[in-house]
Amino acid sequence: MKSQRERFRLRNEELEMENDKHHEQVQLLQGEIQHLKQDNLNLYEKIRYLGIIISDLITFLWDAVYNHLQNIK
Repeated sequence: MKSQRERFRLRNEELEMENDKHHEQVQLLQGEIQHLKQDNLNLYEKIRYLGIIISDLITFLWDAVYNHLQNIK
């Protein structure tokens, strides 16, 4: 009975250490998720900004072409 109790105690310690490792890994992964979410938000904002710039540039170029064609006539 004493040896069985000792085996259970050792197994319990192993499981607690494994649980602690998993808990640490979960915390690391949650931190990484937060970092990736921030990266995604930053990329989204840059893409939106570039989309606005490109749209404005296209409008400017079309206006320039239109004005140039009007001046040729």
